[in-house]
Amino acid sequence: MQRSLPTRLMGASAAAMVLLAALAGPSFAAPDDQGQPQPGGPPPQRETLVGVLPAPPMGSEIDNLPALPPVPERFLEPMGSFAMNMEVLASAAPSQFGLIASPGCVTDSVYKRGMKMVFRFEVYDLDNRMRVTPADGSTAQVTLPDGTALNAVFLPRGAPGEDLSAAPWTWVTTWHVPPDYPLGPVMYHVDVATPDGRSLAIQPTSIPGQPVVPGAPLLIAGTYPTIIP
Repeated sequence: MQRSLPTRLMGASAAAMVLLAALAGPSFAAPDDQGQPQPGGPPPQRETLVGVLPAPPMGSEIDNLPALPPVPERFLEPMGSFAMNMEVLASAAPSQFGLIASPGCVTDSVYKRGMKMVFRFEVYDLDNRMRVTPADGSTAQVTLPDGTALNAVFLPRGAPGEDLSAAPWTWVTTWHVPPDYPLGPVMYHVDVATPDGRSLAIQPTSIPGQPVVPGAPLLIAGTYPTIIP
């Protein structure tokens, strides 16, 4: 698998700050004047991706379970060499197609075509009980169902200009959803490779939602990113 990650990222703090701003954008919500009339043009059109409707009240499904199912055998088996913790967020920075989430930097699973999403994740080396980082030449990328490979870089997490000396570091990459991308769940995986020859395609612990039909309500989005028109 061909990779093209930078090899000197860790020592370039200034470059890291520039990349951080470009990848994640500001960590605050979009300006309050979005959606207000702007001089010389009509107001921007907002679209609600996740809404709340009134419904009959229900009790807790967890408290009312008659009995817990037995744990499947596969969950009792030894784990492999790698594990992952993943967040997928709506970017607080505009996409290359001119859309921005409001508020931004929000964990979500529903995205319009043309939006920019951010994949932030940690990878753990279970064999050596360490985090996987590029310090030893390890690489990580998010691979989409159509084969598109999004190379990830390892950066501190925080807003541009903040003191990042104690900030958490994660792998991060972004995806600008093409305007003609197929609708429905994006069942991606993460490819990890280490210099000692180990590699793995890690599947997130996510579930796909229902198919997306233009004009029909989306009732179950699932936890994979779901693309809507």
